[in-house]
Amino acid sequence: MIFTKELMKMQNGQTVKSLADWEIRRAEILDILAKNAYGYLPSDEVKTEMEIKETIKKCCSGHAVLYNVSFNMTSANGSYSIPGHFFIPKGEGKHPLIILLNFRPDTYDMYYPAEEIVDNGFAILSVCHDDIQIDEQPDFRQGLGSILTPPDSPYRYGQISIWAFAASRIMDCVRNMEEIDAENVAIAGHSRLGKTALWCGANDTRFRFIFSNGAGCMGDALNQIKHKGSEPISSIKRVFPYWFCPNFQSFEKEEELPYDQHWLMACIAPRFVCTGSAQEDWWADPESQHLTCLGASPAWQLYGLEGYGEPKEMLELNTWSVGGHIGFHYRDGIHFLGRPDWLHYMDFMKSNLKK
Repeated sequence: MIFTKELMKMQNGQTVKSLADWEIRRAEILDILAKNAYGYLPSDEVKTEMEIKETIKKCCSGHAVLYNVSFNMTSANGSYSIPGHFFIPKGEGKHPLIILLNFRPDTYDMYYPAEEIVDNGFAILSVCHDDIQIDEQPDFRQGLGSILTPPDSPYRYGQISIWAFAASRIMDCVRNMEEIDAENVAIAGHSRLGKTALWCGANDTRFRFIFSNGAGCMGDALNQIKHKGSEPISSIKRVFPYWFCPNFQSFEKEEELPYDQHWLMACIAPRFVCTGSAQEDWWADPESQHLTCLGASPAWQLYGLEGYGEPKEMLELNTWSVGGHIGFHYRDGIHFLGRPDWLHYMDFMKSNLKK
């Protein structure tokens, strides 16, 4: 497989040969992605404190405590609060945590099986993306954007960068909780929020695990290779221009982009990333999702680690990759984040917990 956007070719034309080279290259890639895709993350200093609004001591069959919380954020421009639902397993010790950027604000929601997640030993925190910044509202004077200072630049942040920034501010709070294992925290999302999880994890190295489900175009699927029925950038930039920086609009065709999505995934090395796709989700392009995992692997190899495991060819239906720091699964069904996806992500995380 030849990738036309070479991951290990630095801007000065030299080939990455060492970890020192990779650190330079990684910084180059993040800058290229900021300028030409997602926009720079907000630069405002935002202090965040978690406030417990309600405590329910018996939930998930009595196996967890539920905290309905508010993340109160303050900057020089004002204050803004983001609600969340925080399930923590009962019992002694610290628990690995999954922060889910979710589509809905419901406590018990179809996008995550709270009780099953808790019974697998994980804490789960669900935050609705609309409570951060309304998805279909490109006016950054509202939501979290109301306390941020958007730069007057074609490289200013879009929705994806605001959602990612909020996840990092939430991480500021929860990593210090006595019930949470700060060395084993995941950021997870589906579809547009899977794109967000990847961008957040690429920038914030405190997240040991990144779960990107069905992220597709401008997420976990290659741009340079499209399969029948897949989403083109011409569609995503027309329908959702506010997800990205204004400069993204200047690209008409995939081959014009100065990067591809395996670059984004590679910036997560040497940590863990796991992605998933569905047979009927042609819009997300499962085969190109698989190719992204393969294309990102050289970044892990620089650390002496295995990136994507086996097999190297596209997976058979209802199977998953074996081993490696990059996980991938391919199931039957539609574009959705459901129980089969969660089971795979939890197994992947449990196999790679930092002891």
